[in-house]
Amino acid sequence: MGATLEDVTPETAARIAAQAKTHGLSVDEYLSSLLPDAFDRSEKKAWSADEKATRWREWVAGHSIKGVAADDGRESIYAREDEAL
Repeated sequence: MGATLEDVTPETAARIAAQAKTHGLSVDEYLSSLLPDAFDRSEKKAWSADEKATRWREWVAGHSIKGVAADDGRESIYAREDEAL
């Protein structure tokens, strides 16, 4: 028995669409990324350097921690060690 799109509930479709948007992909691209490579061998798409860079920036923007600034200066490192003692 094969699965068809009619078998997908609206709630599941909405969750898939939300995940695709989070990853900066279309629903089709997102679902394809979940499949094993054996299914993709015939349709492997080579991305240009610009497209790779754009996708990387989108991924980083979706996974960045906002509002947290790292203070990794020399003074900060030694101050934290002194506070721990």
